[in-house]
Amino acid sequence: MLQKLEQKRTPWALLLILSSLALAGSGWHFTDDTLIRGALLFLGTGTVMIALIYRIFGLAKGIRWLLYWVLLLLGIGFSLVLDLNHLLPTFLGDSASTTITNIVFIPLMLFLPPAADRWITHRLTGETPIALEEIRRNQEGMKTRPICGVDYETHQKYKAMTYTVNQPGNLLELTGSARILRIFIASLTMLLSVGLIIFGGIRTDSPFPGHAYQAVWIVGIGFCLLFSSIFLLDQGYLKSLLILSLCILLLGILYGIVELLIRTWQSSLPLFVIIVLLAGIFFSSVVLLLRQYSVRRHGSLMRFEQNGTIHRVDPFLQDTFPIKHYQRLCRVTLSDLESAADPEPLHHRLALFSNNHAILLAGSRQDPAQKTLTILLYCKTEAQVHQLQRWLKRHLSGSVQFQTLDDTDWSAFHELMPSDRTKVRLINEMVLFDLEEAGEDLTDPKPVIFSAAFAEQEPALAFLRHLRSIASEQSFDQAIYVDNTAHVRDHGLAEKFSHAIEVQKTFRISKAWLDIEALKFLELVTPAGGTFETLIVDEVLHPEDDDHPLTEQAPSPPES
Repeated sequence: MLQKLEQKRTPWALLLILSSLALAGSGWHFTDDTLIRGALLFLGTGTVMIALIYRIFGLAKGIRWLLYWVLLLLGIGFSLVLDLNHLLPTFLGDSASTTITNIVFIPLMLFLPPAADRWITHRLTGETPIALEEIRRNQEGMKTRPICGVDYETHQKYKAMTYTVNQPGNLLELTGSARILRIFIASLTMLLSVGLIIFGGIRTDSPFPGHAYQAVWIVGIGFCLLFSSIFLLDQGYLKSLLILSLCILLLGILYGIVELLIRTWQSSLPLFVIIVLLAGIFFSSVVLLLRQYSVRRHGSLMRFEQNGTIHRVDPFLQDTFPIKHYQRLCRVTLSDLESAADPEPLHHRLALFSNNHAILLAGSRQDPAQKTLTILLYCKTEAQVHQLQRWLKRHLSGSVQFQTLDDTDWSAFHELMPSDRTKVRLINEMVLFDLEEAGEDLTDPKPVIFSAAFAEQEPALAFLRHLRSIASEQSFDQAIYVDNTAHVRDHGLAEKFSHAIEVQKTFRISKAWLDIEALKFLELVTPAGGTFETLIVDEVLHPEDDDHPLTEQAPSPPES
């Protein structure tokens, strides 16, 4: 049945629209009651919107918004039943039924429709959607099913979650006492906000100004404190105070606009319309600015140089690609020197446009010698392709080439990703940055441990023998073998981490020397069948940590 509803969306959606229009039209014709006409118009409009969502986005999204609609109607009906039948004590106030309804139905609206969406998607596709936890575990090398077929919404959630976790003010980065203090303050703020929201909804006889909106300040400040407490947990104290101030400012503006609308509605209808339009423009501008700020922060591209060209790649796509249903590649090539020389503003504007239209900005390749810039974007539908073309014509001038082709396995994005040598250089940059931030003295030589991972024991031991045979030539302090099979099995890691070879070398730390030594180690690891894993600065290997001491002569070095 679900498959038939999904396949024949057009006739079913049309039937739903015609039925709702017929019901609303007949009710409007046979009654003169304004309240009944308003209710019929409300129901008919909602049903038509749900039918359009079902037709455009599919059965799962249609059921999701149908449940939102049904729960909203149930909440309104529940509140009316409580009010009309006087089922609540009088001392609770006139708005008690609305408050109780919100407490009952808002949690259902938060969890029930998304759960129905996931269940229907699973029944239609026969696949369990990839969860954020699976992507994170796979990124850390833990054993799981192949991460393929991630949908757009899951990718965006993973992107936001990863960005939040990696913020300097993140809760996980704090020490124990600071973390407990922040959780305690945020918990108190949340309790205070919930109390204000409930109190403002029940006690409408509060001494705040405004006849019909006398509780708006209590409830509004309660929500402001709630948002601030969430930001306190995620971002820290300064950003939470900034959000609190901004919310209170917007609340005051909204309160003033509502009061002004009430007065102009009674005096001048044209002035009322003008104020509504100006208020809509103001709040739309605020939303647009916040969205642009979010895209600039979350939509940043990782920049690196490779083979004489400058690459910019969405680092979050590396963990989730190929994105489900995004198989249409749009390659935009700019031959204009001005556009290719400083592409950062263009990337920011394009990231904002892509985020607004559910298009994936995968990255770009800039060739300073040829004075060209090639941008890669992935679209889901032909409508998105046409929207992108129109945007490019409006915002870009000069020589612009636009090419579309099918790229099911995302081979173009794979070519854009950093090579093994580039990854090593990026790791070195992060290590050096962390050392400088920690105030480490880099003038004296320090021991550095290079680690390589192997899936099988024999290649790992052969590589260890080879390293020990060239230890004096390469100035290695020592090299040991670490058996991680039990750790891999107990923690569900990938098999390629089962065996590790760790090498210690002492030298003066700098970007140049880190690159030289790490790339030399990579050239040794790759022909031996291993994977360069990581490097650790200012730690020392101990012979007792060697799980397989070797004394026999090493075989001839492997050919590169």
